[in-house]
Amino acid sequence: MADIQEYFNKLINVLGFYTENDLEKLSKNHNEELKKIKITHNNKLEQVQIDYENAIDENNKAQQNKLENTEIKYTNRIDDLISSYDNKLENAELDYKSKLYERNMYYKNKFKELQESYEKSLNKFTLNSPRLKFVEALPKIEKKINFIVFSKKDDEIKKFIELKNLGNPTDEQWKIILCKNSTQLVAAAAGSGKSTTMLLRIIVLIKFANVNPNELVVFSFTKKSCKELRDKLVSLFKKAKLDIDKSIIEKMIRTFHSKVYEVAKDSGYLGSYKLFEFIKDKDNGDNNYELDAEIDNTFNSTLNYAQSSILKEIYAISYSKCNYFKKLIHKIFLKSNFNKLLLKQDEKKGISQIKYALNFSEELCNVFKDVFKTTLDTNIKEKTFSKVVDTSFYYHLYLDKLDVYLIFSPENDILKKTEFKDILIENRLNKKQFKLLGARNIHKKVFSYCDSKVVFVETQQELNNILLINDFSDDSEKNDTPIIFDIKISTLSRKKLIYEFFYILINFIESTGISFEQLNSLKDKILNDSTFDEEHKDIYNAMMIYWEFMNKYFKENEIWQFSNLLKFFSVNNINHFDYTSTSIKSMKNILIDEFQDISPEIVSFIKGAQKYLYKEEKETTLMCIGDDWQSIYGWRGSTPSYLIKFKEHFNCEHNELVMSYNFRSSQNILSKAGEILNKVDMKLDKEVIAFNKHIDSEFKKINIENKSNKMDIKKVTEDINKRIIEIKNEWPDASIYVLCRQNSKDFNGIIGADDIMTFHSSKGLEADVCFLIGDCYYKEKDIIRNLIYRLAKYNQTYDESQRDEQLRLAYVAATRAKKYAYWYGLEESDFGYIFE
Repeated sequence: MADIQEYFNKLINVLGFYTENDLEKLSKNHNEELKKIKITHNNKLEQVQIDYENAIDENNKAQQNKLENTEIKYTNRIDDLISSYDNKLENAELDYKSKLYERNMYYKNKFKELQESYEKSLNKFTLNSPRLKFVEALPKIEKKINFIVFSKKDDEIKKFIELKNLGNPTDEQWKIILCKNSTQLVAAAAGSGKSTTMLLRIIVLIKFANVNPNELVVFSFTKKSCKELRDKLVSLFKKAKLDIDKSIIEKMIRTFHSKVYEVAKDSGYLGSYKLFEFIKDKDNGDNNYELDAEIDNTFNSTLNYAQSSILKEIYAISYSKCNYFKKLIHKIFLKSNFNKLLLKQDEKKGISQIKYALNFSEELCNVFKDVFKTTLDTNIKEKTFSKVVDTSFYYHLYLDKLDVYLIFSPENDILKKTEFKDILIENRLNKKQFKLLGARNIHKKVFSYCDSKVVFVETQQELNNILLINDFSDDSEKNDTPIIFDIKISTLSRKKLIYEFFYILINFIESTGISFEQLNSLKDKILNDSTFDEEHKDIYNAMMIYWEFMNKYFKENEIWQFSNLLKFFSVNNINHFDYTSTSIKSMKNILIDEFQDISPEIVSFIKGAQKYLYKEEKETTLMCIGDDWQSIYGWRGSTPSYLIKFKEHFNCEHNELVMSYNFRSSQNILSKAGEILNKVDMKLDKEVIAFNKHIDSEFKKINIENKSNKMDIKKVTEDINKRIIEIKNEWPDASIYVLCRQNSKDFNGIIGADDIMTFHSSKGLEADVCFLIGDCYYKEKDIIRNLIYRLAKYNQTYDESQRDEQLRLAYVAATRAKKYAYWYGLEESDFGYIFE
């Protein structure tokens, strides 16, 4: 704690000039100096007057010339005193300004030094103790409980909205539009018209609450949603006869990232640094991003070639400079290859199935014997499969250092080549012939039961990597070329390029408010955590080494990330807002859309800005609108807990306002969709009511007979195409969406739909008819993210939140449909019962 106190003492010494107390102290000293000068001056004036009057009394009989001489002396002395008084005033003013200037220069010279020392003085914390620096452990926003005052009565405002044809709000919506509370949460249902309500609120604030448009900001999460809101607001302003320049509207409605970027530029904090998220490929223009309001949520962006190349370079540096990192990567690479053979629960094999698959082994090994280049002997050898299954399997290479058997099994792209295209493989057990791809897949799937460590080599690069690892030694200087591979963790189904995996995981950790220093200080405790096996310890250690090298690389190359900006301008560092006088003004009045998708680091930014304005005695307002039932971005660090526990986080004494009417879907669809959420643990209980009654609406499950519990893409495509034709015959103008749980490209054969997209992409959209493809369930175990959630003091584990999120995703997909919704494939879902 002594280090922390020393840090804050430094902070006070360096930044103290900008506190109200020091300004008052300087001003007080200045005023006291002026007061002393005035008193001295007045005393001398009084003495001269007395002397003058005495001289008159004593010399009243003297000649007139003596009187004149006395008056001249008096006048000269008065002039001298006035001149002296002016000089002293001027010197006092110069001294006052000089002190201000000196403190300002001292601040500028020390600011960078202080920022560097900040990383060394962070609070310590433990796995079991409350967070010291994390957002959720921070105090509520300190603010006066003030109320918004409108210049007209509510009825007059309603009349204005009606006369200008701006809309026809419901009673629920009017409560939000005319809300006078300075801090307010709005719990909105899907399709409840929250965007229109929010925009009417903006008009009322500007027109009737005398809110300066430059002191109002509306936050939405994507560049696309911001554009849609701006276009609607321009139209409403035109109808309302409000002359608001488009440039003001551009800055009024924006993403959080665009705002923090503007704040950083305004303060001068960015300096010569560039943002990693703005680095582009050379062919795409320069890396300057002048249109602040156009910056998208960085989580919505995929890495481009230039960014990925930087991450790859950092990976190569880590690999070449840290022998321990190199060893960890080798272990992770081998483990990833073993993990590729793990089967899902529904793919478990019996002994007879294993023996059947092994009857492909010899012929497959002969076909692939020369597919990859190596100087080693690749003639096939055999080995007993296991103690339980005494049938032999065949392999190409055995590496004694690693105790690993290599079987060449080329990836699909290689099998498409002419030399393999027409090859058939016979199963020796029943003499039945299979295409090469099918035989390879059947053979490969049983090796999770093998007693030996087996790697199926899919590419030449993979073979080179394994041989390199086998030849690796601690004193070797020739192994600095890093191995590049897709990491596959045993408890997760997804795969990712190794250095991109590290970067995404680091971004996720930072979004929860946890820094490298905080995580590193817990290293020993984390590695001894009961949930961490050897695989996850290796991944954690490698990630921390990569993170350290990444921070060093970014610093040396003057690169920052948005996470740095959000950490710098946060509730823990409100003095950093001192140089943001222009950009901070608009945050006096804040409206946040899609509040359920907010993350801890963004909450800290919002809290920091409003706490700073409170310190400056500015009255602030905050209205947050969201639907926790539609929170579907936990994988990128967001959490609905800020919405669910709004009062605790934002010092709000008012109950939430609700928007329960859905203007999109039928009651049948809403009721069934609502049942999906019955098993969600963390949510606000609310009722969603259909405003429009569609009598002939339908929400049903379509049963397609599939093999091995897998979606038969061909059958689903044929069935949907058939149904689209039927719908179009009866309803030619019907809008139709096809929504897919995962890869929508698999269903490009569907004809007649207005759009084909993923469930996530459909959020905010609507169609008359929706075909929903795929199950929504979560059966993975993300051990590292579970740990991060514990450290961040979330109310659930990451796995629990993802299970809830999958159900919410199903709800989002279902509520895109206005009249008809058809769902394909619900065998394993947690909500198939709603169709029974």
